[in-house]
Amino acid sequence: METSVLYRMIRRYYDDALAGEPVGTGQLVFLMYIQKYPGICPQELARMGCFDRATVTKALKRLIQEGFLRCEVDEKDRRSYHLFLTDKAVPLVEKCSKVRDGLCDMLAHLCQEEELEMAKKVSHTYAAALKQYLSDQKKAATRKGRKQT
Repeated sequence: METSVLYRMIRRYYDDALAGEPVGTGQLVFLMYIQKYPGICPQELARMGCFDRATVTKALKRLIQEGFLRCEVDEKDRRSYHLFLTDKAVPLVEKCSKVRDGLCDMLAHLCQEEELEMAKKVSHTYAAALKQYLSDQKKAATRKGRKQT
C-alpha cells in the first residue's frame, strides 16, 4: 500500500508542477530517457524502462505527432529507428529535470540522509527482484506453452 501511495503522491507532485504543459507525466518519462540516451531505439527504451511495447508505441506516436521527437532510420537495419529530442522538447525536459531536482531537494530536507539512501537501495532491490520474477514467470509460461503444443 505504501508504494502505491508514494507513487500517487509523486505523480501529483509532477502533475501540479507541470500543469499546463502540453505533455503529461506519462509521456515525460519517455522524453527523460531519450534525453539521457539520445539515439535510443524503442525496443531498448521499453527494456530499460520496463514498459510494454504497446505503451511505448502509443507514447512515442503522440510525442512524434506533437513534434517533441524525431526519428532517424538505422543505416544498418532499415527496419529500426533511433529517437532524438527536438528543439521543442528541450525546454520541457529541462523544466521536468528542475521539478525532479526540486523533489529530491525537498525530500533531502524532510528526511535523514540515511533514510534516503536506504529507500534508494530498497527500491532498487525490489525493482530488480520483481523484474527477475516477472522474467522467470514469462519464461515458465513460454516453456509450458511449448509443451502443450
